[in-house]
Formats: sequence, C-alpha cells, structure tokens
Amino acid sequence: MSQYEAARTRTREKIEQSFWELYTDRDFRRRVRVSDITQRAGIHRSTFYMYFDSVDAIFDSIKARQLSKLEDLCRAENSTVEEYETFLDRLETLFEENRTYLKPLLAEYHSSSFSLAYRRILREKFRQDAKVPVYPEGTKEKSLLDNLLSGMIEMLIFTLVDPKLRVQDTFPVAYRMMEQGLKAVLNETAI
Repeated sequence: MSQYEAARTRTREKIEQSFWELYTDRDFRRRVRVSDITQRAGIHRSTFYMYFDSVDAIFDSIKARQLSKLEDLCRAENSTVEEYETFLDRLETLFEENRTYLKPLLAEYHSSSFSLAYRRILREKFRQDAKVPVYPEGTKEKSLLDNLLSGMIEMLIFTLVDPKLRVQDTFPVAYRMMEQGLKAVLNETAI
C-alpha cells in the first residue's frame, strides 16, 4: 500500500470512527450531522464528501463491511465438528477486532436489519455445516429447525458479547445437539 493509499485509509477510518462515537454517544432524537463528524475528525467538509455522500452512507459502509467480513469467514470455513473449534476461534477473533461496531449492532439494536442479516448468515452457515435438510415453508419441521438454529445463534452472540464467557465452552454443546440430535429428534418426535 502506497503512502497515499495509507493516508486515505486512515482518513476514512477517522471519519467512520468519529461518526460511530457520535452515533453511539448521542440521544437518538438528534441526528448526527456532517458538521459534527468533520469537527470531531478534524477535517474539512469537502474532505468528508471525498469519502462519503452522506452521514447515512457512513453507517451503510460500516454495516456492509461487517457483513462482508462474516460472509468471508463463513465461506472460507467448511467445518466439520472437529474443525469447528478453529471456526469459533476465528469468529471470536473477528468479533473482538470489530467489537466497537458489532456489540451495539448485534446486542443493543437487536431487531435492526443488520442484526437480522448477521444472524441469517450464521444460520445458513450452521445449517449447511450440519447438513440439515431444508424443509418446506410452513411445516412443523421447518419451524422446529428455525427455532433451534435461532436459539443457537442467540447463545453464540450472547457469548461473544459477554467477555466472561468463552465460545469454546458453550457453543460446541449446541452444535453437537444440532448435528447428532436433530435428526434423531425429528425421527423420534411425532411432529
């Protein structure tokens, strides 16, 4: 990376960081303005517009980058039960490196479109890795599976958000239930 590219990256990050500090510190009834961001970042208004079209574009950029990082991780990891610890380590590292953004986006704004998209990516990853069949919409099997996966993902996110818990201690139990128990439960349960 050239010095010019490095400087552009630092400026972009400074704008995003300034926005995020204002966004998370402010009463949500008052919208963050370009002038607030430029003042905090110590840049001129024209510099802001070299990087972003609007304040909303910053937020969209942060969310898109976080979803892209998760998608890249999920795509790179085809995990068996034995390899899942490696995947969980990488997921935990990804979360820690991006905690500033992910904790509020996933835990505090639980029903946001970002939060739902993040959970959907994880749900599909777990569904594929556990080789769980896709049931038709509206069936009891699909409903049961969706609830089980949602519970696993909520447990995973809660574990990531709470630094006292370790993902490696809590998630394998749910994953093994999913992989080994779901088929048996569906076969044995009269749904």
